[in-house]
Amino acid sequence: VNDAPALAQADVGVAMGSGAAVARHAAEVVLLNDDFTSIVAAVEEGRRAFANMSKIVTYWLSINIAELLVSTTILMLHLPTPWDGANQQILALATTTLGVLPICVEPAEADVMTAAPRMRSGALVRPMVWKMIILPMWMLFLACVIGALCVGLHLHVGKFRNSEIAALCEFAYHRTGRCWSQDDAPYHCSCPALGIEQWGRQQTRDNNFEAHFDRFSGGSGQAYDRSAGIWDRAPPLQDCPPGSLDHHGLPLVDGSQCWKEEWSNTTDCIGLGGQSLGTSCQAFENVVLDRSRNCVRYGTMLAKTMAWHVMILCELGFLHSIRSPMLCVQTFFRNVYSVLLLGVSLAIAELSIQMPMLNEAVSLAPLDLRSFALSWLCPLLVLSLIELSKCVLRRRSSSRQLPLERARCATPLLSGLGTSLQPL
Repeated sequence: VNDAPALAQADVGVAMGSGAAVARHAAEVVLLNDDFTSIVAAVEEGRRAFANMSKIVTYWLSINIAELLVSTTILMLHLPTPWDGANQQILALATTTLGVLPICVEPAEADVMTAAPRMRSGALVRPMVWKMIILPMWMLFLACVIGALCVGLHLHVGKFRNSEIAALCEFAYHRTGRCWSQDDAPYHCSCPALGIEQWGRQQTRDNNFEAHFDRFSGGSGQAYDRSAGIWDRAPPLQDCPPGSLDHHGLPLVDGSQCWKEEWSNTTDCIGLGGQSLGTSCQAFENVVLDRSRNCVRYGTMLAKTMAWHVMILCELGFLHSIRSPMLCVQTFFRNVYSVLLLGVSLAIAELSIQMPMLNEAVSLAPLDLRSFALSWLCPLLVLSLIELSKCVLRRRSSSRQLPLERARCATPLLSGLGTSLQPL
């Protein structure tokens, strides 16, 4: 009997390994051990692989589009961007790479073989998953990240929009040849969140920035106090001369401040610890604020760190929530690789924030206990709501499933196929 046409026309053609060569070539599945029960294991593995692919696609659709919504909202509202450069790479490593890899070996669900077969035309991500998981995650993620950023700006800066934050610091101009160039660092910053004013001054061994700097708030104690500087005794600034041009050849804005001539002279460069650096610089460079650790710049970095921390925690929490349609606490430890890499991802995130040399390299700042605790609230809320959505989705799916007993009456059991079919 030439069964090749029938095998080719079937949805899934199955041939025995000991059968004719033409049958094996025409079939989609070849049972090398001539045992029909192997189909059961193959179906189970196929369903597991399909489910894991669906979880990964669900995660990528949720997170990537959610991040796009956050970026768009930040641009529209003119807020500081929570991620840039190196910390964006750390975010991708901890969530997209280390987080997703263990999903590939996620075990099958307990009811994988009792669930109703899916339609051949069915999508990789079911419409109910879009409605109950992906769309809510977009809204939750957007609200959490923007909310954390605004809370951080309120706690550490006092202003929200980029233009308002930039206006908190004043920059002067110094002469470079025939034109005037704006200083790299401000000479004065106002910090509403801390209730302080910082004024640049030459540091001394008795009162210096390194001794008073608070790495959790950006405060500098008496190191940048106006009364300790020269601003009231001999103001070093004056209105820029009429007709002054910047290095682009454009006139300076009215009211711009320029350093007096003597402050452009070369002198010994004094560090933030009050000691000589052994190099030469222009005199005004000793009386400006630290470029990256003034209260406005550093406070903004603290707010961005809070939002970045919320992002990475939300993404990791969501990833481990969608590992299974069951409750997360029921299936959390079944995949040891997921648990181990979750620990690695969290360690990378926390070290990037708290380790002094590392956080400077990736443009992050250490969070105090209050900011750290606040940045955990939103991820816990996201995890709770996604778990609730899973419960609703699980109940709706179970109500639409074909009962197992009815399926057994309608179709022959695979375990009986081996005995009921005899070779022709």
